[in-house]
Amino acid sequence: MNRAIPNVGFWTVVFYVFAVLSLSNCLETLFGWFHSQVVKDLWHLALLLYSLLAFAYAVAFSATTRVTCRADIGFAAVYNVVLASLLFLHGYLYYTIEIDWLAVNSHTATLTGFQHIIRSDFTPISIYAMFLLGAVVAGRIRRIRHER
Repeated sequence: MNRAIPNVGFWTVVFYVFAVLSLSNCLETLFGWFHSQVVKDLWHLALLLYSLLAFAYAVAFSATTRVTCRADIGFAAVYNVVLASLLFLHGYLYYTIEIDWLAVNSHTATLTGFQHIIRSDFTPISIYAMFLLGAVVAGRIRRIRHER
C-alpha cells in the first residue's frame, strides 16, 4: 500500500528543528551561567557557537529528510526533541559532575571513561552526527515502508 507522506517545505523543517535546538541551547547556557564563571563571562559566545552548530544541523537534517523521504513535521519534532533533551542532559552533566581537578592535574587521579566523554569537546558534535546518521536510517526505513 502506497501511503502519501505529507510534504513539508525545506525551510519549515529547518525553522522548527532550529527552534527546538535553540530552546535547549538557551536552557543549557542558562544552566551553565549559574554553575560556571567562564559561562557568565562568555555566555554570548557560547550561545552563538551553539546556535551556529544547531543551524548547521537543522539544514543538514532538513536536507537529509528531503533526500531520504519527504519531511514529516511530526517525525522531525519528536526526533529533534529527543536530540535537544540529550544535548541538554550532556550540558547538565558537564556542569554538575564533580571532578577533583587538583588531583587530576597533579596526576594522582585520572578521569573515568564517563568523565572523559562528558568533558570532551567532541561529545556534542558526536551526538549531532549520530542523530544525523539516525535520520538517514530512519528516512530510508520510512521510505521503504511507504513504497509497499
